[in-house]
Amino acid sequence: MNFRFKDKERPQSYVCGLAEQLHYYPLKEVLCGGYLLSEYKPELIEKVLDCLTPSNIRIAVVGKVLADKVTEKEKWYGTEYKMDNLSKEQLDLWESAGSNDLLHLPNKNEFVPSSFDLLKEEKGISSLPEMVMECPLARLWYKQDDEFKLPKAVVYMELFSPLAYFDPHHTNLLHMFAQLFRDALTEYTYAAELAGLTYSLCNTKNGLTLSVKGYNDKLHVLLEKILERMTSFEVDPKRFEILKDAVSIYTSLQDKSVKIVAVCMVFHLKFIAHFRFCPFFPFWILYSCC
Repeated sequence: MNFRFKDKERPQSYVCGLAEQLHYYPLKEVLCGGYLLSEYKPELIEKVLDCLTPSNIRIAVVGKVLADKVTEKEKWYGTEYKMDNLSKEQLDLWESAGSNDLLHLPNKNEFVPSSFDLLKEEKGISSLPEMVMECPLARLWYKQDDEFKLPKAVVYMELFSPLAYFDPHHTNLLHMFAQLFRDALTEYTYAAELAGLTYSLCNTKNGLTLSVKGYNDKLHVLLEKILERMTSFEVDPKRFEILKDAVSIYTSLQDKSVKIVAVCMVFHLKFIAHFRFCPFFPFWILYSCC
């Protein structure tokens, strides 16, 4: 499916990708080697599964709570760490853990398309999107694909709110909402990605932009689920604290690495362009005053 209806790529990226595939596939299979599974080898599957044992495990734990346990420092970035071996008792416990009912094959993927039919091509298709609906709360444009002719569609929505960039407080709230919502949908949308459907949700100076792309047969299923979740979304306090810390860490790293010239350019652009707040505007103000 993904090979048959593969999207076109930028020539440079496509050539670089094919050149890399030459290391892994014969020349005649370079184009399709990464997509087509021509031979079923159960013994190879068993060989890989046999390697997934506690004795072969490597665990990485990252967190501020481990700061007092580190013993080493790497020379490039000065990152502190500690390496240790698992105890024999722990490995023996994992070896005898038995099966877990929570580990099972996934349920049927509701996003896998069943129809790849193209819409009947209409005569005199406009080269520009045409408005097909207008009401006090929304406007809708439509443009039929007359170039690539693939069973795929793109839905792009922009949600406006006067509070989106009203002040730095609302700006950061909207930024955190978008992050928390994407985080909450990660597990659910994984199945959609396997079936060739993707989505993005971003905060802008006007509000939110939501786009859904992929095979049009089941695109509406993902779109309806996203909108349904969005209208009933409740923030998980634990995830909020984790993502808030991540934003703070990212901002502090940006402050350390950004040069004065870059900071001046940022403010220059913000003052000559239509005024808007960015998610890290308060931090940049603090940085410039230090």
